[in-house]
Amino acid sequence: MKKIHYSGRALRVCVVGSDDHGWALDTEARLAKENLSKICEVVEYESEADVIHSVWPDNTAMRWDEKADENLPAIVLSFSNAPSRMLELPKMYPLMQKSVALIAQGNQALNELRSIGFDDKSFLAPYPYDSKGYEIKDNDDLKLSEIRSELNIPAGAYVIGNFFRDSLGADTRHTKPQKGADIFLAIIKEASSLIKDREIIVLLAGPRRHWLRRELKAAGVPFRFYGKLIEGDDYPVNILPSKTLKLLYRLCDLQVAPSRWEGAPRALMECSLTGVPIISTRVGIAEDVLPKQLLFDDVSSGSRLIVKDAQQGFARSRLTESKDKLEHFSSERICVAALRRIYTRVAGKLGNNPDDNRPERHVVLYPENRRISVTGATRRIFRFARRMLYRPFKNKQSNQMVVTLWNNFQPPPYGGANQFFLALEKWLGRRGVITLRNDWKRKSDAHIFNSIWFDYNLMDELKRQFPESVFAHRIDGPISRYRDTEPELNDDIVFAVNKYMDVTLFQSLYSMRGCLDIGYKPARPNIIRNSVDADTFNMEGKSPFSHNRKLRLITTAWSANVKKGRDIYVWLDKNLDFSNIEYTFVGNCDAEFKNINKLPPVPSEEVAQHLKYADIYIFASVLESASNAVLEALACGLPVIYVDSGGTREIVGMGGLGWADQTQIPEMIELIRNKYYSFQQCIAFPTMDDIVDKYMEAIEYGKQIVLGNL
Repeated sequence: MKKIHYSGRALRVCVVGSDDHGWALDTEARLAKENLSKICEVVEYESEADVIHSVWPDNTAMRWDEKADENLPAIVLSFSNAPSRMLELPKMYPLMQKSVALIAQGNQALNELRSIGFDDKSFLAPYPYDSKGYEIKDNDDLKLSEIRSELNIPAGAYVIGNFFRDSLGADTRHTKPQKGADIFLAIIKEASSLIKDREIIVLLAGPRRHWLRRELKAAGVPFRFYGKLIEGDDYPVNILPSKTLKLLYRLCDLQVAPSRWEGAPRALMECSLTGVPIISTRVGIAEDVLPKQLLFDDVSSGSRLIVKDAQQGFARSRLTESKDKLEHFSSERICVAALRRIYTRVAGKLGNNPDDNRPERHVVLYPENRRISVTGATRRIFRFARRMLYRPFKNKQSNQMVVTLWNNFQPPPYGGANQFFLALEKWLGRRGVITLRNDWKRKSDAHIFNSIWFDYNLMDELKRQFPESVFAHRIDGPISRYRDTEPELNDDIVFAVNKYMDVTLFQSLYSMRGCLDIGYKPARPNIIRNSVDADTFNMEGKSPFSHNRKLRLITTAWSANVKKGRDIYVWLDKNLDFSNIEYTFVGNCDAEFKNINKLPPVPSEEVAQHLKYADIYIFASVLESASNAVLEALACGLPVIYVDSGGTREIVGMGGLGWADQTQIPEMIELIRNKYYSFQQCIAFPTMDDIVDKYMEAIEYGKQIVLGNL
């Protein structure tokens, strides 16, 4: 096969990203090498390469040195996970900007890459189809019989398999949210209650299955685990070879892929190779390779698919269709052809600057050639003198971090950003960080600014006075969308302030996309999501759900902006059946209700009490970046019914339902009422500890920038 040439020889590519544990990343790297060797010269060392091809972009981002970028080969990133989730790493977006090509392995990932401004260098190279180790052998039936006997699986049992990991890294006490072990558990419990004529057995395999083993046992659901029973972390001990996985797949009647986000998952291909039907959430390549009838959006639709397959062979009857769809999407021929197109373009780009050349919306905080007034100069001198005379931090330890939070702090009740900054201040303090509020006198390791809700006229002076401090900018919006104004009124100011920043922290993919769409170029952006104060918002003392009383609905809101959902709440007040519903609205709303009990704003502790008394949270605010009110409800154990707008879907996931039309709300209320604990089980969101970890990572990244190490 003809090779791609560069400088009179075959293009040299070094594949990086394997972890040498024999799991998914090693398979990714092996397949990349095999496919690239057909079109390029694959070399062992980065120093020999024209191009580095990374199958593990997050690892590449962590070790990437921006300062040494000019001396590195060109970089191609192949995303084996959802790009939107990889944007939670501080260095990822700058690395994506510097890369010559971004490879998506499915259309969902391709759309995500293009939605954040990388249209010109984002390409589809389908997830590689790997049959190694999955070939059917003459003695497979004998081995299958032996394993069935070893696992004590009776004839006629309906076996549901899941070979994903479920524990959060080496921490076997908690789930890894991405893999959806909690979703799988809820689906299995619901399906088990509906199937009466067959015994259901769950088959688990692979490392880090501790959480599901415990929960299935507690729920009384029969299961089998193939592997060594180890109390602590069993990675990589329980990684199984493909020849064993092949047999375990063939023991299953059905596989379930319950992930919240994925690159593939590879189980979709492995099921096709072994002739086992699989149902999946709409993650990774699932919509590319599965018939739409085998995709599910919530626990109830997933459990119904299991019931239909157990009783009618519904999923198994679509095996041929699934296999045909996969082979048309991904095969060795298709993969190599896609890589050839991409790398031919890459070879033509080598030596050119791959930086983002999209036009930038012009914004400026201060007028050009402005003159400082006598009053302004006097204020600067006064502030400088006060800084010099101030005696800070009597008891500060030498290595103790100081962080200044810039926000218009208000005592609750107030808006969501205020709530978040209060929680962030509290949790930073628990890490031993000294926090200051809007303090221009004392030197900090880092300043975290909330959008433009502080005295941003100080920016120029602050940057000059504290050149060694990290400036981090937390952004939501675009503000112009939910205020229905022109960007000049707010967003231009936000991004004029942003020009002073070292790093930018968006709260959701929706917010990041929106700001990029307008034409802003944020400083080193990444996504750090929100959380809430778990001391206040938690499930302690939550009223148990019951069918033997009225269903309790609740909405909370600080702002009376009409886009917060006023018209929807008025419609609900007129159209819900209040004979079996009680509805409480806590906060501000410019409307009078006949049936909804409207209460004034109350402090956070009282908000939490109202939430814990309720069953379901209704959220009608449009174009929200990352609502703290929704997070507070989820933290108190309430499934959420929400308008499918803005970044709310990113927060709620399978812990609720989103409507496109308000007439869907009554039906959604009944669906959650009937499957309440299934929805509640699927609530997942980051803790404040998780969020503080991310902020500390961003500050550390910012330090390297300020010190000139990056």
